Amino acid sequence: MDRWLQEHYQLGSQTRALEHSFDKLRQLFNADLSTVVLTQRASPAQSQIWTRSYSQGDLDFYFQHMQDDVLLNTYLARDLVGEAVIADRLLPFERIDNPVFRDCLVPYFKTRYALCVLAPVSQGQDLVITLHRHYGHAPFSEHERLLLQRVTDRLQGWVLFYQQLARQAQQQAQLTALLDHEIGPRGLVDGGGRLLFANAALRQRLPLAEVGLYGERLILPGALHGQWLTCLARGEGGELVLRRGQQEPCLFVWQPLSGPPGGFVVRLLEPHWEQTRQTDHVALLYGLSPMEQEVLMLLSRGLTGPEVARLRGVSKETLRSQLKSLLHKTRCGNQNELLNLLFNLSV
Repeated sequence: MDRWLQEHYQLGSQTRALEHSFDKLRQLFNADLSTVVLTQRASPAQSQIWTRSYSQGDLDFYFQHMQDDVLLNTYLARDLVGEAVIADRLLPFERIDNPVFRDCLVPYFKTRYALCVLAPVSQGQDLVITLHRHYGHAPFSEHERLLLQRVTDRLQGWVLFYQQLARQAQQQAQLTALLDHEIGPRGLVDGGGRLLFANAALRQRLPLAEVGLYGERLILPGALHGQWLTCLARGEGGELVLRRGQQEPCLFVWQPLSGPPGGFVVRLLEPHWEQTRQTDHVALLYGLSPMEQEVLMLLSRGLTGPEVARLRGVSKETLRSQLKSLLHKTRCGNQNELLNLLFNLSV
Protein backbone atom coordinates (compact mmCIF):
# COMPACT_ATOMS: atom_id res chain seq x y z
CA MET A 1 0.00 0.00 0.00
CA ASP A 2 2.85 2.41 0.80
CA ARG A 3 4.29 2.02 -2.69
CA TRP A 4 0.85 2.58 -4.22
CA LEU A 5 0.34 5.77 -2.20
CA GLN A 6 3.80 7.04 -3.14
CA GLU A 7 2.85 6.53 -6.76
CA HIS A 8 -0.12 8.87 -6.27
CA TYR A 9 2.07 11.65 -4.88
CA GLN A 10 4.40 11.29 -7.86
CA LEU A 11 1.56 11.43 -10.39
CA GLY A 12 0.47 14.86 -9.17
CA SER A 13 -2.73 15.88 -10.97
CA GLN A 14 -2.43 13.70 -14.10
CA THR A 15 -6.02 12.54 -14.44
CA ARG A 16 -5.46 9.59 -16.79
CA ALA A 17 -2.50 8.27 -14.83
CA LEU A 18 -4.45 8.56 -11.58
CA GLU A 19 -7.38 6.68 -13.12
CA HIS A 20 -5.01 3.86 -14.02
CA SER A 21 -3.51 3.83 -10.53
CA PHE A 22 -6.91 3.90 -8.81
CA ASP A 23 -8.02 0.99 -10.97
CA LYS A 24 -5.58 -1.12 -8.95
CA LEU A 25 -8.12 -0.85 -6.11
CA ARG A 26 -10.62 -2.71 -8.28
CA GLN A 27 -8.07 -5.43 -8.85
CA LEU A 28 -7.06 -5.55 -5.17
CA PHE A 29 -10.67 -6.12 -4.09
CA ASN A 30 -11.47 -8.39 -7.04
CA ALA A 31 -14.31 -6.03 -7.95
CA ASP A 32 -15.97 -5.70 -11.35
CA LEU A 33 -16.38 -1.93 -11.12
CA SER A 34 -14.76 0.83 -9.08
CA THR A 35 -14.97 4.58 -8.69
CA VAL A 36 -13.03 7.12 -6.65
CA VAL A 37 -14.66 10.53 -6.30
CA LEU A 38 -13.62 13.80 -4.69
CA THR A 39 -17.10 15.24 -4.27
CA GLN A 40 -18.28 18.83 -4.21
CA ARG A 41 -21.30 18.75 -1.89
CA ALA A 42 -22.79 21.92 -3.34
CA SER A 43 -22.55 20.62 -6.94
CA PRO A 44 -21.96 16.84 -7.15
CA ALA A 45 -21.89 16.83 -10.97
CA GLN A 46 -18.71 18.98 -10.83
CA SER A 47 -16.85 16.50 -8.64
CA GLN A 48 -13.46 15.06 -9.62
CA ILE A 49 -14.02 11.45 -10.66
CA TRP A 50 -11.40 8.77 -11.36
CA THR A 51 -12.78 5.62 -12.93
CA ARG A 52 -12.04 3.22 -15.76
CA SER A 53 -15.28 1.36 -15.15
CA TYR A 54 -17.86 3.95 -16.17
CA SER A 55 -18.32 6.22 -19.18
CA GLN A 56 -19.33 9.85 -18.94
CA GLY A 57 -22.82 8.79 -20.00
CA ASP A 58 -22.95 6.35 -17.08
CA LEU A 59 -21.92 9.10 -14.66
CA ASP A 60 -24.46 11.55 -16.08
CA PHE A 61 -27.18 8.92 -15.68
CA TYR A 62 -26.23 8.35 -12.05
CA PHE A 63 -26.16 12.05 -11.13
CA GLN A 64 -29.56 12.43 -12.79
CA HIS A 65 -30.98 9.76 -10.46
CA MET A 66 -28.69 10.28 -7.47
CA GLN A 67 -31.50 11.39 -5.17
CA ASP A 68 -33.05 7.92 -5.55
CA ASP A 69 -29.91 6.03 -4.51
CA VAL A 70 -31.56 4.27 -1.56
CA LEU A 71 -28.33 2.75 -0.26
CA LEU A 72 -26.57 6.15 -0.22
CA ASN A 73 -29.52 7.76 1.54
CA THR A 74 -29.59 4.95 4.12
CA TYR A 75 -25.84 5.33 4.68
CA LEU A 76 -26.26 9.05 5.36
CA ALA A 77 -29.41 8.62 7.46
CA ARG A 78 -27.61 6.18 9.77
CA ASP A 79 -24.77 8.65 10.30
CA LEU A 80 -22.13 6.28 8.94
CA VAL A 81 -20.06 9.02 7.29
CA GLY A 82 -16.38 8.11 7.49
CA GLU A 83 -17.01 4.38 7.82
CA ALA A 84 -16.46 1.75 5.14
CA VAL A 85 -19.59 -0.37 4.81
CA ILE A 86 -20.89 -3.33 2.84
CA ALA A 87 -23.76 -1.40 1.34
CA ASP A 88 -26.04 -4.31 0.48
CA ARG A 89 -26.12 -5.22 4.19
CA LEU A 90 -27.55 -1.82 5.13
CA LEU A 91 -30.90 -2.61 3.58
CA PRO A 92 -31.84 -5.96 2.01
CA PHE A 93 -32.64 -5.61 -1.69
CA GLU A 94 -36.01 -7.31 -1.27
CA ARG A 95 -37.09 -4.52 1.11
CA ILE A 96 -36.23 -1.69 -1.29
CA ASP A 97 -39.47 -0.35 -2.76
CA ASN A 98 -38.17 2.78 -4.51
CA PRO A 99 -39.18 2.23 -8.17
CA VAL A 100 -36.42 4.44 -9.61
CA PHE A 101 -33.73 2.55 -7.71
CA ARG A 102 -35.27 -0.87 -8.41
CA ASP A 103 -36.33 -0.35 -12.04
CA CYS A 104 -33.74 2.18 -13.30
CA LEU A 105 -30.49 2.26 -11.33
CA VAL A 106 -30.08 -1.45 -10.59
CA PRO A 107 -30.88 -2.68 -14.15
CA TYR A 108 -28.71 0.05 -15.69
CA PHE A 109 -25.54 -0.75 -13.74
CA LYS A 110 -26.22 -4.51 -13.32
CA THR A 111 -24.51 -4.66 -9.91
CA ARG A 112 -25.51 -6.69 -6.90
CA TYR A 113 -22.86 -6.24 -4.19
CA ALA A 114 -21.31 -2.95 -3.08
CA LEU A 115 -18.49 -1.93 -0.75
CA CYS A 116 -18.21 1.81 -0.22
CA VAL A 117 -17.09 4.67 2.00
CA LEU A 118 -17.77 8.41 2.19
CA ALA A 119 -15.16 10.29 4.23
CA PRO A 120 -15.02 14.08 4.78
CA VAL A 121 -11.64 15.52 3.78
CA SER A 122 -12.26 19.27 3.93
CA GLN A 123 -15.08 21.75 4.24
CA GLY A 124 -17.59 21.00 1.50
CA GLN A 125 -15.70 18.00 0.09
CA ASP A 126 -15.78 14.25 0.64
CA LEU A 127 -13.74 11.32 -0.61
CA VAL A 128 -16.01 8.55 -1.93
CA ILE A 129 -14.82 5.08 -2.94
CA THR A 130 -17.25 2.53 -4.38
CA LEU A 131 -16.52 -1.07 -5.37
CA HIS A 132 -19.14 -3.29 -7.03
CA ARG A 133 -19.55 -6.90 -8.02
CA HIS A 134 -22.07 -8.28 -10.48
CA TYR A 135 -24.72 -10.94 -9.80
CA GLY A 136 -23.24 -14.42 -9.46
CA HIS A 137 -20.09 -13.24 -7.67
CA ALA A 138 -19.35 -13.56 -3.98
CA PRO A 139 -20.39 -10.70 -1.67
CA PHE A 140 -17.75 -8.53 -0.04
CA SER A 141 -16.31 -9.80 3.25
CA GLU A 142 -15.66 -8.17 6.59
CA HIS A 143 -11.92 -8.46 5.93
CA GLU A 144 -12.36 -6.46 2.71
CA ARG A 145 -14.41 -3.84 4.54
CA LEU A 146 -11.62 -3.31 7.07
CA LEU A 147 -9.07 -3.14 4.26
CA LEU A 148 -11.07 -0.40 2.51
CA GLN A 149 -11.22 1.53 5.79
CA ARG A 150 -7.42 1.44 6.04
CA VAL A 151 -7.03 2.49 2.41
CA THR A 152 -9.40 5.42 2.94
CA ASP A 153 -7.63 6.59 6.08
CA ARG A 154 -4.30 6.57 4.24
CA LEU A 155 -5.72 8.34 1.18
CA GLN A 156 -6.99 11.35 3.11
CA GLY A 157 -3.47 12.78 3.36
CA TRP A 158 -3.04 12.39 -0.37
CA VAL A 159 -6.35 14.16 -1.00
CA LEU A 160 -5.12 17.27 0.85
CA PHE A 161 -1.96 17.17 -1.28
CA TYR A 162 -4.06 16.84 -4.45
CA GLN A 163 -6.31 19.75 -3.42
CA GLN A 164 -3.26 21.94 -2.93
CA LEU A 165 -2.05 21.05 -6.42
CA ALA A 166 -5.49 21.85 -7.84
CA ARG A 167 -5.57 25.25 -6.09
CA GLN A 168 -2.10 26.08 -7.37
CA ALA A 169 -3.08 25.12 -10.92
CA GLN A 170 -6.23 27.23 -10.71
CA GLN A 171 -4.32 30.23 -9.35
CA GLN A 172 -1.65 29.89 -12.01
CA ALA A 173 -4.32 29.80 -14.72
CA GLN A 174 -6.01 32.91 -13.28
CA LEU A 175 -2.76 34.81 -12.92
CA THR A 176 -1.46 33.82 -16.34
CA ALA A 177 -4.75 34.89 -17.92
CA LEU A 178 -4.48 38.21 -16.11
CA LEU A 179 -1.00 38.83 -17.47
CA ASP A 180 -1.88 37.69 -20.97
CA HIS A 181 -4.47 40.47 -21.23
CA GLU A 182 -2.08 43.23 -20.16
CA ILE A 183 0.21 44.94 -22.66
CA GLY A 184 2.06 47.13 -20.17
CA PRO A 185 4.74 46.02 -17.67
CA ARG A 186 2.78 43.77 -15.31
CA GLY A 187 3.65 41.13 -12.74
CA LEU A 188 2.37 39.32 -9.69
CA VAL A 189 4.09 38.99 -6.33
CA ASP A 190 3.28 37.24 -3.08
CA GLY A 191 3.12 38.86 0.35
CA GLY A 192 6.90 38.70 0.71
CA GLY A 193 7.70 40.39 -2.59
CA ARG A 194 8.57 37.19 -4.47
CA LEU A 195 7.85 37.50 -8.18
CA LEU A 196 5.33 34.80 -9.13
CA PHE A 197 4.72 35.81 -12.74
CA ALA A 198 5.94 38.61 -14.97
CA ASN A 199 5.32 39.47 -18.59
CA ALA A 200 8.20 40.28 -20.91
CA ALA A 201 7.61 44.03 -20.67
CA LEU A 202 8.11 44.02 -16.89
CA ARG A 203 11.28 41.92 -17.01
CA GLN A 204 12.74 44.25 -19.63
CA ARG A 205 11.99 47.40 -17.64
CA LEU A 206 12.98 46.28 -14.14
CA PRO A 207 16.70 47.10 -14.63
CA LEU A 208 15.80 50.49 -16.13
CA ALA A 209 13.70 51.26 -13.06
CA GLU A 210 16.62 50.16 -10.84
CA VAL A 211 14.50 47.36 -9.40
CA GLY A 212 16.63 44.31 -8.70
CA LEU A 213 15.84 40.62 -8.64
CA TYR A 214 17.49 38.73 -5.80
CA GLY A 215 16.54 35.16 -6.56
CA GLU A 216 12.92 35.80 -7.42
CA ARG A 217 12.36 38.63 -4.93
CA LEU A 218 11.94 42.18 -6.16
CA ILE A 219 14.34 44.62 -4.47
CA LEU A 220 13.37 48.30 -4.66
CA PRO A 221 16.01 51.02 -4.35
CA GLY A 222 17.08 52.21 -0.89
CA ALA A 223 14.51 52.88 1.80
CA LEU A 224 11.65 52.37 -0.65
CA HIS A 225 12.09 48.62 -0.30
CA GLY A 226 11.16 48.66 3.38
CA GLN A 227 8.09 50.80 2.72
CA TRP A 228 6.94 48.40 0.04
CA LEU A 229 7.41 45.26 2.17
CA THR A 230 5.51 46.87 5.06
CA CYS A 231 2.52 47.51 2.80
CA LEU A 232 2.65 43.96 1.44
CA ALA A 233 2.71 42.52 4.95
CA ARG A 234 -0.41 44.54 5.78
CA GLY A 235 -2.13 43.44 2.57
CA GLU A 236 -2.29 47.05 1.37
CA GLY A 237 -1.82 48.49 -2.10
CA GLY A 238 0.27 51.55 -2.81
CA GLU A 239 2.58 53.37 -5.17
CA LEU A 240 6.14 54.69 -5.12
CA VAL A 241 7.97 57.03 -7.47
CA LEU A 242 11.27 55.50 -8.63
CA ARG A 243 13.87 58.13 -9.57
CA ARG A 244 16.15 56.58 -12.18
CA GLY A 245 19.25 58.74 -12.15
CA GLN A 246 19.12 61.16 -15.08
CA GLN A 247 16.16 59.36 -16.63
CA GLU A 248 12.52 60.25 -16.23
CA PRO A 249 10.93 58.81 -13.05
CA CYS A 250 8.50 55.94 -13.21
CA LEU A 251 5.67 54.96 -10.89
CA PHE A 252 5.75 51.53 -9.20
CA VAL A 253 2.17 50.56 -8.30
CA TRP A 254 0.81 47.44 -6.54
CA GLN A 255 -2.72 46.34 -5.68
CA PRO A 256 -4.02 43.26 -3.81
CA LEU A 257 -5.54 40.59 -6.02
CA SER A 258 -9.27 40.07 -5.72
CA GLY A 259 -8.82 36.31 -6.32
CA PRO A 260 -6.10 34.26 -4.61
CA PRO A 261 -5.33 35.70 -1.14
CA GLY A 262 -1.88 37.08 -0.42
CA GLY A 263 -1.09 38.09 -4.01
CA PHE A 264 -0.51 41.51 -5.57
CA VAL A 265 -0.52 42.89 -9.10
CA VAL A 266 2.50 45.13 -9.71
CA ARG A 267 2.82 47.68 -12.52
CA LEU A 268 5.49 50.02 -13.81
CA LEU A 269 4.01 53.22 -15.24
CA GLU A 270 6.31 55.31 -17.43
CA PRO A 271 5.64 58.85 -18.70
CA HIS A 272 6.97 58.44 -22.23
CA TRP A 273 5.21 55.49 -23.78
CA GLU A 274 5.05 55.35 -27.55
CA GLN A 275 2.49 57.87 -28.82
CA THR A 276 -0.67 56.23 -30.12
CA ARG A 277 -2.57 57.25 -33.22
CA GLN A 278 -5.53 58.24 -31.08
CA THR A 279 -3.67 60.85 -29.07
CA ASP A 280 -1.85 62.10 -32.18
CA HIS A 281 -5.17 62.54 -33.93
CA VAL A 282 -6.81 64.43 -31.06
CA ALA A 283 -3.73 66.61 -30.52
CA LEU A 284 -3.72 67.60 -34.19
CA LEU A 285 -7.46 68.32 -34.38
CA TYR A 286 -7.70 70.33 -31.17
CA GLY A 287 -4.27 71.92 -30.96
CA LEU A 288 -3.13 70.28 -27.73
CA SER A 289 0.19 71.24 -26.21
CA PRO A 290 2.79 68.47 -25.66
CA MET A 291 2.00 68.62 -21.94
CA GLU A 292 -1.74 68.21 -22.55
CA GLN A 293 -1.09 65.42 -25.02
CA GLU A 294 0.99 63.57 -22.42
CA VAL A 295 -1.78 63.88 -19.82
CA LEU A 296 -4.32 62.59 -22.34
CA MET A 297 -2.05 59.68 -23.25
CA LEU A 298 -1.62 58.64 -19.60
CA LEU A 299 -5.35 58.87 -18.94
CA SER A 300 -6.00 56.72 -22.01
CA ARG A 301 -3.76 54.04 -20.52
CA GLY A 302 -6.13 53.68 -17.58
CA LEU A 303 -4.21 55.75 -15.01
CA THR A 304 -6.19 57.68 -12.44
CA GLY A 305 -5.74 61.40 -11.87
CA PRO A 306 -3.59 60.95 -8.73
CA GLU A 307 -1.40 58.41 -10.55
CA VAL A 308 -0.84 60.84 -13.43
CA ALA A 309 0.06 63.63 -11.00
CA ARG A 310 2.52 61.44 -9.07
CA LEU A 311 4.09 60.12 -12.25
CA ARG A 312 4.61 63.60 -13.75
CA GLY A 313 5.75 65.11 -10.47
CA VAL A 314 3.05 67.79 -10.32
CA SER A 315 0.45 68.64 -7.73
CA LYS A 316 -3.17 67.59 -7.99
CA GLU A 317 -4.10 71.25 -8.49
CA THR A 318 -1.71 71.56 -11.45
CA LEU A 319 -3.11 68.41 -13.01
CA ARG A 320 -6.65 69.65 -12.42
CA SER A 321 -5.77 72.85 -14.27
CA GLN A 322 -4.24 70.94 -17.19
CA LEU A 323 -7.24 68.64 -17.38
CA LYS A 324 -9.58 71.65 -17.36
CA SER A 325 -7.66 73.07 -20.32
CA LEU A 326 -7.96 69.72 -22.11
CA LEU A 327 -11.71 69.61 -21.59
CA HIS A 328 -12.09 73.21 -22.77
CA LYS A 329 -10.09 72.67 -25.98
CA THR A 330 -11.93 69.46 -26.84
CA ARG A 331 -15.33 70.83 -25.75
CA CYS A 332 -15.91 67.84 -23.42
CA GLY A 333 -17.91 68.08 -20.23
CA ASN A 334 -15.90 65.56 -18.20
CA GLN A 335 -13.07 63.03 -18.35
CA ASN A 336 -15.32 60.21 -19.58
CA GLU A 337 -16.46 62.31 -22.55
CA LEU A 338 -12.81 63.10 -23.27
CA LEU A 339 -11.86 59.43 -23.38
CA ASN A 340 -14.93 58.59 -25.48
CA LEU A 341 -13.85 61.30 -27.93
CA LEU A 342 -10.34 59.88 -28.04
CA PHE A 343 -11.39 56.33 -28.87
CA ASN A 344 -14.18 57.31 -31.25
CA LEU A 345 -11.69 59.28 -33.33
CA SER A 346 -9.25 56.37 -33.64
CA VAL A 347 -8.92 54.91 -37.16
